[in-house]
Amino acid sequence: MDGIDVTGSTVKVYGINAGSLWWPYREVFQDSLQLPPEHGSTIPVFCFLIHHPEHGRYMFDLGIRKHGEGYPPACHESIKEFSATCNDSSAEQLSRGDVDPATVKGVIFSHLHWDHTGDITTFPSAEIILGKESKPLLDKPYPHFKEAFFAEWPAGRTATYLDFSESAANPPPTGFPRPIPRRVAPLGPFAQALDFFGDGSLYILDTPGHLPGHLTVLARVANTPGNAFILLAADTCHNRECYKTGHRLISELNYLDLEVARESVRKLAQVNSDAKEVLVMLAHEKEFEHEMPFFPNELGGWVVEEVAKKSKV
Repeated sequence: MDGIDVTGSTVKVYGINAGSLWWPYREVFQDSLQLPPEHGSTIPVFCFLIHHPEHGRYMFDLGIRKHGEGYPPACHESIKEFSATCNDSSAEQLSRGDVDPATVKGVIFSHLHWDHTGDITTFPSAEIILGKESKPLLDKPYPHFKEAFFAEWPAGRTATYLDFSESAANPPPTGFPRPIPRRVAPLGPFAQALDFFGDGSLYILDTPGHLPGHLTVLARVANTPGNAFILLAADTCHNRECYKTGHRLISELNYLDLEVARESVRKLAQVNSDAKEVLVMLAHEKEFEHEMPFFPNELGGWVVEEVAKKSKV
């Protein structure tokens, strides 16, 4: 993919299934708007542990809070509507696999919807990392504003809002010794990207449309004999039929800026078809649920096998 350093470093990526949702098809596909909410499917909620050999552990999203509890009251209706379940939080799964959540240095949130934000208090040492455009969503947070969908960050926590603009420096906050992200523009079809560690191992991509500040992550999991990447596409869309053959249009019910979101999906589809070294994975891609290895097993070897299959097509 254009813009990527072919000699970059790698990270280890671990998939975590942190809950499930009932998702009506009308929320997914434009051609299903007339279907009642009973027509849909149960989908997983993926989040990911990313381990850099020098800079340590980071999470990409946290999934659902255990038992769907602890969210602002404004979220309760949608939690019930989508039958959210989580019996085993991402932090609990890490602990059971001998990874102390307190050793996680940062949590990169794709966006602020409740099925992705989990419980940040269970990661007490982590820098909170989001897209710049998500910051206004927290201007009037719960509990100061009882009707708010988004809760304020715990007292004393550090939140970093990444800026993709050319003039932005994005220095790490005091107390979080990581490299300054390096701007990469463009990266394949994506106009805005950051090389997060500065070594080509992890790129953060601006993929707007679903909710302000929506981010995706491109992780290099192998570099010999060839490169292999996994594109953690979060909620760029909610079903692979939107970015694979057929390209069903995403639903107008589930994206704040529909046309911008559809452009992000178009770019995702382009990567899927043209970048043979990249495996795309959505946060709710149910087809992967019974195919991929989950933590404590890493995804790298499986991703290499999957991109090899793409290269043969």
